[in-house]
Amino acid sequence: MGEAVVLRAARPSVLRLIVPGLSVVFMAALSVAAISVVLGGNPSVSAILLAVVIIGVTLWLCWDVAKSLGVVPLARVDAGATGIMITPPLMAWRTRHHAMTAGEPVAVAVMRQSSFLGATHVYRFTQGTAHVSLVSPSPVREADLDALTAAFAEVGTSLTVTLNDLGRGRGAHRDRPTPDQP
Repeated sequence: MGEAVVLRAARPSVLRLIVPGLSVVFMAALSVAAISVVLGGNPSVSAILLAVVIIGVTLWLCWDVAKSLGVVPLARVDAGATGIMITPPLMAWRTRHHAMTAGEPVAVAVMRQSSFLGATHVYRFTQGTAHVSLVSPSPVREADLDALTAAFAEVGTSLTVTLNDLGRGRGAHRDRPTPDQP
């Protein structure tokens, strides 16, 4: 494989980080309380299960904030003459995915859904039956996308990108006209 390209999320504005940051602080306080209840005496099974769930949600929120700050990468892309590997972090760093063939086109569907608390970006890389999906709270940095395009061009692979803005979630007013409608 050639040189690896690391995809990271673009840093959002400070206002976009207030709600996730407050959520992390709140869940961290709940985690401390849950741990103190479990360690404080003779806890019930439900208290232990609740503590496990609260700590899991706290870790997930911390991971999401770390991704949105660009501290944690969204994926590592290895493009070489033998194939293209798109690997998300965590356990996937150690596992093998089906390699995409170098020289054949790769389609990327970018889906964005906004909500009151922020947005979710899903990048789905597809080539034949092989596909990898990446989820990010922020769009991928422009410099990383340029490096990805250059790495794909280096191995003779074209990249086709389609953008789908899914709009707001279920709470959106669907009867309001959009700016392009009269």
